[in-house]
Amino acid sequence: MDDYALSDSMGMGESIGEPADADDEYAALHDPIRVMAEVLRLVGELRRAADRLGDAIVKAGSLNPQAINTAIGQTNKTYVAGPINFAKGPGGHTSPLPSFMLQWQHGQTQIVYPPKLATAKLVYPLPPW
Repeated sequence: MDDYALSDSMGMGESIGEPADADDEYAALHDPIRVMAEVLRLVGELRRAADRLGDAIVKAGSLNPQAINTAIGQTNKTYVAGPINFAKGPGGHTSPLPSFMLQWQHGQTQIVYPPKLATAKLVYPLPPW
């Protein structure tokens, strides 16, 4: 098991030191647990998108693409992944979401960013294996 790994608040991350070669990469891509984790992540992404689209269709009151687009641009609601307010987001395209970075340290998950939430200091560079 890895001593150190990095991840972000959306669960995207990578373990340090894997895979070493093409055979390891093939095995990692076909590991049923990893495949299922990726499927579940994608299902979550689709669910969040469907929730926002459904709300926009209801707000638009029609299936007219321009009306839906306008309604999406007026979104100001908190969903499972966090608040969405396109009108107030940077550039009017998205909302800033709370973010953090995790690091696996000696068998424990630690928050290493942001500093105000940190439970441990970031270990970098990583120690040699």
